[in-house]
Amino acid sequence: MTIDLRLGDCLEIMRAMPDASVDAIITDPPYGVNIADWDKTIPPKEVLQECLRVSRGLVLWFGGAHTNSIAQFISLDPIPDRVLIWHVTFSLSGARTNGIFYKWHPIYCWRLPKKHNGISRDVLECATAKKNGYNHPAKKPEKLMEQIIAGFTNEGDTIMDCFMGSGTTVAEALKLGRNAIGIEINPQYFEIAQRRIAEAQAQMTLNFAEATA
Repeated sequence: MTIDLRLGDCLEIMRAMPDASVDAIITDPPYGVNIADWDKTIPPKEVLQECLRVSRGLVLWFGGAHTNSIAQFISLDPIPDRVLIWHVTFSLSGARTNGIFYKWHPIYCWRLPKKHNGISRDVLECATAKKNGYNHPAKKPEKLMEQIIAGFTNEGDTIMDCFMGSGTTVAEALKLGRNAIGIEINPQYFEIAQRRIAEAQAQMTLNFAEATA
């Protein structure tokens, strides 16, 4: 599998990419909730337009459950074709941390495939991400990304994450036999993603060696 990691502004990088050069974009852009310097606003409309140009198929963006971020996302042009829901599996520890009503996130989709491999409904249930040393404030669960990648893309596809963060999407794409492009503007998170993806590659090599021994 081919992995291409790029440090820089995703808008500038995508502008240099050809039309329809990836099969799908699956990403988690800033929500505009000000949890960090880079999360004061959602991406400008030009980022969505470039995603739709660069991807020949699915464009999937995670959104926040906060009222202000929902209002911002639904003002995007074009508006999403479909909205899925990530329902966070309830736990007492999660309720204590996040509040009992903080249990869902919208997932905005453009060009969602008609065939969903193993996904039969629009509500995806999964627990929040576990602490695993890959520090990022908006980390997505590996199981959720596995479900989305396996459900909406095919083996051998090229998937791009233009807000790569700690590299969850790219690492899971690799494990599922997809090619991946990851773009991250923050050098600290880019370094974390590099390390995480290298570890995933090493583990896959070890698993293959053990299976063929």
